Amino acid sequence: MLIVIDTSDGDRVISHVMGDRPVESYTHDDNVAYEITEGDLPAGFVPGSFSYNPEDGFLVIAEMEAGVVGIKKEEMLLEVQTLSKTKRNGGIVFNGLDISTDADARSLLTGAKSGGKASRKMVGKGGRANLTKLQFEAMVTAVDDHIQGVFDRHYDLEELIDAATTLTELDAIDITGGW
Repeated sequence: MLIVIDTSDGDRVISHVMGDRPVESYTHDDNVAYEITEGDLPAGFVPGSFSYNPEDGFLVIAEMEAGVVGIKKEEMLLEVQTLSKTKRNGGIVFNGLDISTDADARSLLTGAKSGGKASRKMVGKGGRANLTKLQFEAMVTAVDDHIQGVFDRHYDLEELIDAATTLTELDAIDITGGW
């Protein structure tokens, strides 16, 4: 549902439009610019972007908040998904050694852990180390904890986004922190 100003005949009519049929209209007989603010709108509507289509003479001034909320939710969920993948694959530092945490690295670490060797030589971005079995297992656990923490934050953010019903509630969600 949109609110539009019909400028095709020179009158200033603000209409709630559902599909092609006006549901309710407000006429403004002055010819001065009319700025739409949230207080001017019926409940459930928020100011939208101004755009003029010369073919039908409509200037979109607001959209039903539910539609805007739905669009913002989709955008936020996509951003959370992207952040989650970036954080998941971003690596960790373990005892001064940069450890990759992408899918390949996790698979190699898990396989190596099950091998049960007494020690492992590791090379990472920050150097190299010769780890005992216990140190290596602690490193694999740290990688697993990192990955689980990312999944936990991703899950929590999706819950918050899904529960939000207004733009104000969505704006209050910090999707960049807490990872």
